[in-house]
Amino acid sequence: MMNNQKSFEGLKKGLSPKVKKGKYYGVDLRIEPRRIALLVIDLQNDFLHPEGVFARYGVEVGGFRKQLAHVVKLSDLCRQWGIPIIHVKHVIIEDREGKGANIGLFASTARPWLLREGLRPGTWGAEMLSEVGQPDYEIQKQRLSGFFETPLESLLRDLKVEALAFSGFSTNLCVEHTFRDAVIRDFCAFGIREAMISHDPELQKASEKNMAIMGHCVSLRQFEAALRATSLAAKKSKRREKG
Repeated sequence: MMNNQKSFEGLKKGLSPKVKKGKYYGVDLRIEPRRIALLVIDLQNDFLHPEGVFARYGVEVGGFRKQLAHVVKLSDLCRQWGIPIIHVKHVIIEDREGKGANIGLFASTARPWLLREGLRPGTWGAEMLSEVGQPDYEIQKQRLSGFFETPLESLLRDLKVEALAFSGFSTNLCVEHTFRDAVIRDFCAFGIREAMISHDPELQKASEKNMAIMGHCVSLRQFEAALRATSLAAKKSKRREKG
């Protein structure tokens, strides 16, 4: 497979997103809509709804819902540009006794109630929040990474996707693990700051720094500007060819 740093049209020079320069907000990127997909990770009722299992066991979820507007805006933007939207959902299968059979060591230790209930396939709790809207594709995962033992990579290859935009919950766990696995597989990765949600602001910042090192971490405004820059460059190129 060719090195995406050379083959993917969406990367130029790699200027820091923090450098404000020109009308594209300092991000000298060109994101080709035909080669990118949006991942929306774990924005499920049991994780973030006030009536979900996490809230019932005392996890504060009220503040997170304000950030959903950014995910909705990002999803709407991707629909406008024809970018495929993939929902990645965490599910837990029960054994014969009704206990979580595939929960894994991390989840069973950090969230022991998931052994008893929550995120079961086909339940309301496992469904994505209604605000998020409908995806083009849906992937079910059983561990932190959306790539681990799922058909996500084969789907992306079939779609000819070379880059991924990341949103979802939680930034420092499932989002970052999936981001890392995407980079390992030579996908160009873009974390969209406002559309990623974490319990801890410090962990959010740490994940954003990690993403900026491994790939890119940009604002929603910067992401949209890069899409428009690509479109403008393509139009100019066609005019030059005709002329």
